[in-house]
Amino acid sequence: MFLKSKKTGRWWMQLPDKNFVPCAYSDYLMASNNEIPERWLRSQERL
Repeated sequence: MFLKSKKTGRWWMQLPDKNFVPCAYSDYLMASNNEIPERWLRSQERL
């Protein structure tokens, strides 16, 4: 799931553990094209 802050315009993506991590609009576009963003993979490795 992706969220965009109305206040700051910043993008966030939710990880399977329900935490949100900051991301870029390009990550959202990749996910909408059924590609896994690199930032998501790196965040998962840290868990």
